[in-house]
Amino acid sequence: MVPKKEKSQKNNSKKSSSDISTATNMPSSPNKSTIVEDIILKNPISINPVSSNVVTNYLKRILTDLQNIKYNQHLMRNDLRTLKTNFEQNMIERIGENVPIHWTQENQIKWPFHTKEEYDKLNLLLADKKIRKDFMTTIGFVIDGGNVISKNLLMIFRKFFHKDLATKFTCVKPIKDTFTLKPSALYDCIIEVFMIKSRKGAIPETVTEKLLVKLIGAILTNSKDWEKGRLHKGTVIQQTKDEENVNDDDDS
Repeated sequence: MVPKKEKSQKNNSKKSSSDISTATNMPSSPNKSTIVEDIILKNPISINPVSSNVVTNYLKRILTDLQNIKYNQHLMRNDLRTLKTNFEQNMIERIGENVPIHWTQENQIKWPFHTKEEYDKLNLLLADKKIRKDFMTTIGFVIDGGNVISKNLLMIFRKFFHKDLATKFTCVKPIKDTFTLKPSALYDCIIEVFMIKSRKGAIPETVTEKLLVKLIGAILTNSKDWEKGRLHKGTVIQQTKDEENVNDDDDS
């Protein structure tokens, strides 16, 4: 009778090993338990509600910290943009023995433009290769690779066009009592900068002239809402995003 009892104990041991192996997705041995099984048998895991709450609260704090970091990065980016703008303005205003007068000051160019005459004057100046290169660099500074194309375009037009002038423009479609942006040297510069940025991978989205034309058209059409606060600004961006989505559907 004794041998039967030993056999029964061995069967129970095998069964226990098999159950643990199944629960841990580890291969089982008919004669010897695995290291994982030994650890589980010697150190059974118990769920402590208090420990669970501590971990949850800790994870919540981590999430809050990450959100604060993201917000601080946003503030830093705005500060850097302001610093860059102030630096550029300071360089323009600085006139010294070894500092040449900037072409914008020399030609009395100030943006945003308020009149069609100012716009036409810029287009004439852009025939100069050095001025054109510097102007395209200025456009490049405005573009933020972290923003969608529509928002970058909106920032560019708000920099160079006053609302009252922008409302008098369309992109390519001629309408009574309005001017068209294309063809113009300014239009060519904007398109070229976006294409260069896209080729260098600085803009994650796919950039085509067809897409840019649609977005520019939407921005100019909604330019009347530029100075009506954040709500309207968000509306303009959303409308240009919708144009972006429509373009994606057309190209698919």
